[in-house]
Order: sequence, then C-alpha cells, then structure tokens
Amino acid sequence: MSQVMEYQMFINGQWTSGHAGEKMEVINPCTQEVVATVPRATKQDVDDALGYARETFESGVWSNKPIEERAAVLMNAAMLAVANKDKLAYLESITSGATIRRTSTVDAAEVGATLLLSAMIAKELPLVEHSFFSPPWVAPMHTFWRREPIGVCAGITPWNFPLILAIFKIAPALVMGNSLVMKPASITPVTTLELGKLLYL
Repeated sequence: MSQVMEYQMFINGQWTSGHAGEKMEVINPCTQEVVATVPRATKQDVDDALGYARETFESGVWSNKPIEERAAVLMNAAMLAVANKDKLAYLESITSGATIRRTSTVDAAEVGATLLLSAMIAKELPLVEHSFFSPPWVAPMHTFWRREPIGVCAGITPWNFPLILAIFKIAPALVMGNSLVMKPASITPVTTLELGKLLYL
C-alpha cells in the first residue's frame, strides 16, 4: 500500500485541521485501501469559513480588483492546472474510481480549459449592458444589466465527477469577484483540496 496522504481544510488563506481535529479516511473504491485522510469539519469550521469569506468579500481585496486582474489570476491557475494534470488525473482516479483514461483526457483537462474560458469570457463581457427594447404597453423605461460580484457563493459537489463539477463552480464565481466556500463530497474531497492549492499559489 502506498503512503497515505494527509490533507487539511483551507480557510482564510490558512491550512487547518479544524476545531475538532478529527479526521476522515478517503478510500480507493477499486482496492478498498485508505489513500488519504481529511479533516472532519464542524459547524464552527463552517461558520468560520463563511465569516472569513464575507470579510474578504467586503474588504474588496478581491471583489474590487479590475476584471483584467482577476482574469489574469485564473489564467495563471489554468497554466498550473495543465502543468499538474497528471497528478490531478491520478488523484481523481484513486479517489473516485474513474478510469485513468477518462480522468487524464477529460476531467483533468477540463480544469485548465474552464479556468481559461471563464477568464476569457469575463474579459469580453461588458460590465454594463443596455437594452434598447421598451415594451409599448408600459411607461418608457431604461433597462440594463450590471455585472458585479454578489458576495459569498457556496458550492456543493457530488462524488461522481468531483474535479469537473468543482471547477465549474469555482472558476465563474472567482472571476466575477465573489468569495467562495466549497463543500466537496466527503468521500471524494482530495482533488478539490488540490485545486485550492493551485489557486492559492
């Protein structure tokens, strides 16, 4: 059996074992071996994560950055994801049971692609978009859309495509300036934690 990997939660820019210090085992569904341990979060850990995410959002350290700067961070993360795709694919396979052929050609590849696409779309979309259509049956009006951060987003992902479904939530939320709290499935949290490492670099 290979060495068991140990992970921590990522809260407020810090890796932590959580308030209780309890751990859960991550099992390889193909071999039934323990491949990793992760913290068992408590209500206090969740409250901390949400509270710090709100503080970070309201501080403007990320939400007030120009869209070009946020997009550049995601594009850099996309390059890191491509450089680490073999590791992501391997971890996805041994924790979710998916074939390495799929995780290396689809799941891991989608991480970099989604980060890059989210950054490109965010830069191209106008922050304010006006509509010149005014229905004749109502009073004259001016309709427009304003694209801006909304606050703290929560992402909950299932076990079957943990890597892809996590990045589908992470990339759009972050590039638009929001803070994010992710809760992966308890049996497949490893690759989401690895995404946290890539995004924090």
